[in-house]
Amino acid sequence: MSGFWLPDAPGVLTGIKIIEQGQPAIKVSDEMPRTRPQRIILISQVDASRPNPVQSVHRLLVECWLAKSLRATVNIETWCAEVSSVLRSSAGSTYAGVFSYGWSNQQGPVDFDDPDVTDMDRWQFHGDLRLSTK
Repeated sequence: MSGFWLPDAPGVLTGIKIIEQGQPAIKVSDEMPRTRPQRIILISQVDASRPNPVQSVHRLLVECWLAKSLRATVNIETWCAEVSSVLRSSAGSTYAGVFSYGWSNQQGPVDFDDPDVTDMDRWQFHGDLRLSTK
């Protein structure tokens, strides 16, 4: 039986699909694989809310990881801004049956190296992805 409130749209999965479409050559995941690729985008959900029966808002953390050996050919700050642009451009499109109202309330990107991973740079940002399954 269907209720008035629809189930939440899958925030992390939809974020991955959006970025995969806009950055097709880059690995996008919700976890770091055992063998780290030279470039990877990790997405995790850090908060969520339901402003109404149809929409869900997913606060996503997006981490852009780049092997330090690629610094000469890829500017990680620029690349991270491109990833952000992909999310901002998602408004009005459907990804695997989920409608995106867009990306907003972004904070960052900021340089946030992981002291335990010395061979890679990490820049990250977070913001709200507003979705609907209807």
